[in-house]
Amino acid sequence: MSECLRLQLQEKNHFDPAMAALLDNIELLAKRDLSALKKLCGVDDEDLADMIREIKCSIRVPAAPSARVLVQPMVPDVIMRPTADGGWSIELNNNNLPKVLVNKTYYATVQKTARNKTEKAYLIDCLQTANWLVKSLDQRAKTIVKVAT
Repeated sequence: MSECLRLQLQEKNHFDPAMAALLDNIELLAKRDLSALKKLCGVDDEDLADMIREIKCSIRVPAAPSARVLVQPMVPDVIMRPTADGGWSIELNNNNLPKVLVNKTYYATVQKTARNKTEKAYLIDCLQTANWLVKSLDQRAKTIVKVAT
């Protein structure tokens, strides 16, 4: 523990001979033998309190914060399973694919309310873009399967 604290204090530029003496005798801090620590470190009550406060602000186990980080598992694009004949079965993982549908009924309803050519052209452009997106996603899925195969 003292080594972890030493490295952190050096990084913060708060490591001096008095702090080194404190860390070398950290068991006295655990016993709350402050008078012995003051003598060993050559400091007064106020300086010792500041040094202890600095240690309390340090992370005792540097890996502890990263241990609490939740790790998101990777979701594969394809699932490969061995087959009975010794080969592999390759399937697209549909749970991982974006789902895009074009609601043509809604398009027909909205198109009826278009008042001029500009609005109609805009709606046609939106429909074409949506259809292009659906086809592109389908092509992407087919390419993923081909690459995996």
